[in-house]
Amino acid sequence: MAVLLNSGSDREVKGLESELIVTIITLALTLISCFAGAKWALAKSKAKQLTTLLSKITVAAEDDAVSEDEFQGIVAAAKALIDSS
Repeated sequence: MAVLLNSGSDREVKGLESELIVTIITLALTLISCFAGAKWALAKSKAKQLTTLLSKITVAAEDDAVSEDEFQGIVAAAKALIDSS
């Protein structure tokens, strides 16, 4: 860097600084998008499991009686939602 500063050309130094800044920003955005993508996939999976659980609860509650099969389905869906953390 000292060689560039003594070369007498401010454009070269500014160009190098701009390239470095753009590279750092690109790297940071790439890391953020990877992290956010993983979190989004987990949130999407949780939302689908929650939808399944609520659907089972709604079906069981519609006839004002919860059969053993419906109850076991609700418990299984709730366990799957909790265990997927």
